[in-house]
Amino acid sequence: MVWNNFFIDLNEFDGTGWDIYEYFQEITEKLFNAMIAGQLYKGELEQIESSYYNKIIIRPNLGPLGFEALWAKPAGPNYEWQVVQLKTETNEFRFMNFFDWTTERTMDNQYVRVRLIASDEFQDLVGNDFLLEAWNVKYLKNEEK
Repeated sequence: MVWNNFFIDLNEFDGTGWDIYEYFQEITEKLFNAMIAGQLYKGELEQIESSYYNKIIIRPNLGPLGFEALWAKPAGPNYEWQVVQLKTETNEFRFMNFFDWTTERTMDNQYVRVRLIASDEFQDLVGNDFLLEAWNVKYLKNEEK
């Protein structure tokens, strides 16, 4: 578990949940820079146009039946997530952030949110956001040419 707001003084926040979420996002950014960017690049990384980190490749661990993921078009604050089955390693994902369905109580970053930047398998979904189980992916260094 990464976060449990039962251990904080909720009087310090406005009670909407979004200010707690923003505080939590600061923590996850620090964790990302310490555990992923720090390990791969020995420092902090910047997102491309406040969207994704081009230097961090996310590769799902495909099983014999593939890898179940969720995808949605990046438009506005609301997303309609749909299930898709990834079956090949021809999908190029870049790290955006960690994702959790709730902004209250326990948040564990169950998912990693990624952007599909190239694909032979899903050419029509390039540019869309995906949610992948965070524990079942590899975080790799992008060796830009």
